Amino acid sequence: MADPDPNKTVFISYRRSVSRFIARSIFMDLKANGYDVFMDVETIDSGEFDKIILSQIGARAHFLLVLATGSLERLNEQDDWLRREIETAMDMQRNIVPVMVDDFNFTETEQYLTGKLGELPRFNGLRLYFDYFEAAMEKLRNRYLKQPMDGRIVPTPEKDKAVIEQKIGLTASGATSQLLLNAEIYIARGLTKERRGNVEAAISDYTKAIAHDPDYPDVFFHRAKARLKQGDLEGALADYTETVERNQHNSNAFVDRGEVLFALGRPDDALVDFRKANNLKPGDPPVLAALAVCNYRMEHEKEARRLWELVKAVDANYQDTAFLREKLGWTDSLVEAAEGLMAKVGV
Repeated sequence: MADPDPNKTVFISYRRSVSRFIARSIFMDLKANGYDVFMDVETIDSGEFDKIILSQIGARAHFLLVLATGSLERLNEQDDWLRREIETAMDMQRNIVPVMVDDFNFTETEQYLTGKLGELPRFNGLRLYFDYFEAAMEKLRNRYLKQPMDGRIVPTPEKDKAVIEQKIGLTASGATSQLLLNAEIYIARGLTKERRGNVEAAISDYTKAIAHDPDYPDVFFHRAKARLKQGDLEGALADYTETVERNQHNSNAFVDRGEVLFALGRPDDALVDFRKANNLKPGDPPVLAALAVCNYRMEHEKEARRLWELVKAVDANYQDTAFLREKLGWTDSLVEAAEGLMAKVGV
């Protein structure tokens, strides 16, 4: 099989939790117009496949970065995969094209753009509105993908070609329905409204997203967090429960549901959730802190002290209740219990 025309080779980078369907729609459009396109639609496999994915950035001239509200929020986490892809594209001097979906705004993401990623807002990006998808794709093909790159193409090794073709076929076989795209639209808009303080409107959008696709990743989680901001503990509890029933690996959902249960006067149930979160993410300071406070409320002072000392050794900010309330988003009841723990055990 001959190698494709380098000028018509594209790598699509995106955050699955907020833009998986729009990324696939871009993939389908480019493929239909004769482009050789790669995007990974599965969780990174163990072993060498992560290296194979990164090698596809080198094998393609153009790097499309799909940016919806929430896409960049985890870039400052250790080993964030999206960050690795972006940095690889920068290092290899690809033609980087940010595709800014609907209301995405770089000014709201500055805290995540550390190191070389601070250059991202300077790239010439394409604005993509859902209602004008076809016009945006025409502009992408006729203008943005005509730009040259400064790096060199590194062809896919022969030993990897079969795997890459299989992955491309898997992506192409997953048709994107308008219902799924609509769910993504409403989530993106809800996140934007929530950031701007309009929580009620955000909840409305999340509810519409659920109506279109209740299986969309984290859709109940988004609505639960918004309901919690409104003080709707029972509504938040229902949505967090729906979240963990659909995804038993979401440690944040277990932590948040534990906080709600604690606020509802059910520390025994909260302790169960905090322990599940700790099993999923052992030693994570917010989880250990919640465990400490819950143990204190249940009069397990020895264990509470032990856990709190562990947290304090990692980050002294946990001694500041403003940090607990503002940075961790703890409920009033959890913060008040933390104050009691600190006063009681002298830590």
